[in-house]
Amino acid sequence: CDKNSKFDEREEQIQKLTPDSDRFDKECEDILFFFFEEDREFSVNQIAAQFNLHPSVAKAHFDTLAKDRHIWSQPHIIVDDGPHPPPKFYITSSGRAY
Repeated sequence: CDKNSKFDEREEQIQKLTPDSDRFDKECEDILFFFFEEDREFSVNQIAAQFNLHPSVAKAHFDTLAKDRHIWSQPHIIVDDGPHPPPKFYITSSGRAY
């Protein structure tokens, strides 16, 4: 695989993120259902690994779910210059109701 074909594959995955209706695409719904079933917090990288997605694609799904308030992340306060853990996201009541 060359870089262009990998880029094209990722671009195709991202294009699929725009639903034609009020419902999310299957991959996004699967991620939301996973949050519901597991009932715990997850980072973008954990979901990317679980669903075999590039982290950018997983982040695009998180953006979609967060925009509609189906998942939520507590704001982080940075108190030093050391390494920081990635933000964790939680399912919300509207996410459980979906």
